[in-house]
Amino acid sequence: MGRFVKTVQPGALVKEYSESYSTSNAEGYLTAYTANDIVYSNITYVTQSGTAPSYGYTYKNVASWTETDAASGKTQNVAVNYDASSGRVTSLSIT
Repeated sequence: MGRFVKTVQPGALVKEYSESYSTSNAEGYLTAYTANDIVYSNITYVTQSGTAPSYGYTYKNVASWTETDAASGKTQNVAVNYDASSGRVTSLSIT
């Protein structure tokens, strides 16, 4: 199973960005977005500690989201897997 992808028209990968297609939470983090008839919703984040947590350095990474193909109604959940020591993305789990 792969990610949902749609082209807009021959030669174009995405529709023009518009703030009206997005929803953010009170902290300003994106929680939903629609692009090319794919709805990304339930976007969640995990707070990570940086290499110098003694300085209070934390940041947020995307943890998961739901993708829905608006045309077909098919839905899948995507979870991001991170390497525990480097913090880099290792894979996506799609169900």
